[in-house]
Amino acid sequence: MIDTLLKIEKSAKMALRYLIVLFWAVILIKSLFFAGTAQEHFVMENALWSIAGLITGILLLFHLSQPRLAIIGGVASALYTFILSIIAFLSPPMALLNGLFWLIFCTSSIILTGESLKEMIKKRITKPFPKR
Repeated sequence: MIDTLLKIEKSAKMALRYLIVLFWAVILIKSLFFAGTAQEHFVMENALWSIAGLITGILLLFHLSQPRLAIIGGVASALYTFILSIIAFLSPPMALLNGLFWLIFCTSSIILTGESLKEMIKKRITKPFPKR
């Protein structure tokens, strides 16, 4: 029973990592290709924000192979989304809803960062002894 719950938790956290990357990729595609009548500098500004988010999301995917990169990506993603939540709280239309969305995003990044930190410590503890 406990093993099943741990497997579900692990797969849910990996799904969250992939969904964060997918979210930023969709935002990037939307800002580049479906800009509509927006001015050019707004399109590039949105694309730059999306590229920065996509990079932090991709760094989160290195959880199993390189936990340090995932920790860097998680911290960067948490800071990035916290800044976006402050900006969302200060902008008038639907400020509370958008700010809460980015705070939830920030919380999930912090959770994934802790998971990667736990993985890095586990790899160090269970590392085989050096041969002499």
